Amino acid sequence: MNVYIHVIMSSSGLGDISDSMIQSQLDVLNQDFNISKFQFVIRSIDRTLNDQWYTMGYGSTAESNAKNALRYGTAADLNVYFANIGDGLLGWATFPADYLGNPTDDGIVVLSASLPGGTAAPYNLGRVATHEVGHWLGLYHTFQGFYSI
Repeated sequence: MNVYIHVIMSSSGLGDISDSMIQSQLDVLNQDFNISKFQFVIRSIDRTLNDQWYTMGYGSTAESNAKNALRYGTAADLNVYFANIGDGLLGWATFPADYLGNPTDDGIVVLSASLPGGTAAPYNLGRVATHEVGHWLGLYHTFQGFYSI
């Protein structure tokens, strides 16, 4: 599966992550999805300086603007946006059913500090991206879709 990496930094360069950290993140994804048919291959890495996008929140105008400007590929391609996201979140993802309604929103957003070797301990092992890719592939939380009687 083609993966397009978008590293979003502040205008002063805060939030840059090395290519080796990005490769470590892809190694974790490939290890975690090893038993499936999914293999993740980096197709490109871009870096963008933008203070509003750097601290984007879920569903924000900043998120929409970043994705509209940076997204590549089709529904079969994974776009990953690394930033210093707000609201105490580690990441979020779109689901496959969301694609038809808004294809430019497709992808996952992940806290940069959660990559392997990042500063978001204990969430710095790369598993945040694994979790979000699971959603992007259609997996829900165990509690989603259930209603109490």
